[in-house]
Amino acid sequence: MSACKGLIFLGAIPRIGLSACKIAEPFLITRVITFIQQHGTEQGDSDEVGYALIVAVSLLSILRPVSFLNSKTTLHHVSC
Repeated sequence: MSACKGLIFLGAIPRIGLSACKIAEPFLITRVITFIQQHGTEQGDSDEVGYALIVAVSLLSILRPVSFLNSKTTLHHVSC
């Protein structure tokens, strides 16, 4: 049983990444909408914030499917 503990934790890592992506997505969408609405006004953020949001959306768009596929693959490989 002690040999299986490492495999179980190894299988949990992709699921944690997938959960983190699902939790972060609504906050990121809200921030992007706020940035678009305030762009060009006095309280609007600088263009660097917009570039950072582009990177964040791109990373989330890549990490979510990768972590999903990795969790499915790891689930099938983990068997004690």
